[in-house]
Amino acid sequence: MNILITGGAGYIGSELTGFFLNSGHKVKVVDTLEYGSTSLLRYVGNPNFDFEKLDVRRNQLLKKDLDWCDVIIPLACLVGFPLCDEKPREAVEVNYNINTWIAENKRDDQILIYPCTNSGYGVSVDGSVCTEESPLNPVSLYGRTKLDAEKVYQKTEGCC
Repeated sequence: MNILITGGAGYIGSELTGFFLNSGHKVKVVDTLEYGSTSLLRYVGNPNFDFEKLDVRRNQLLKKDLDWCDVIIPLACLVGFPLCDEKPREAVEVNYNINTWIAENKRDDQILIYPCTNSGYGVSVDGSVCTEESPLNPVSLYGRTKLDAEKVYQKTEGCC
């Protein structure tokens, strides 16, 4: 399978890259490398690995990668409430808008895996520990943009 990982230079993306390469898949990672460039160096010699330095907001350039792949794992994100509060416009663009664009432009036969965050749960109303059954109650821009993107994907064919 051909797998596209956006934001793939982060911890989760770089580990998933290795997992999929070791399983015999072709992996393309797109990332700005804004937060570091060394996590993917171990894959550079692998013929099934490809990398493109690209901001996902340049969606017309991202389109060719989207068309190429069988599986999409959208990890590109401004992570955490401090960074999202510092850069609210960028947080909405990267965390929500580009995911909406991906949902609208993916083919029905493509698989999309969207990892959620516990930031969608916020804090419980009664002070108990949040579980997957807890109501969603994001208390930050980060949590809201991630939850909103998840809702878009829940309505999209082939997404889980």
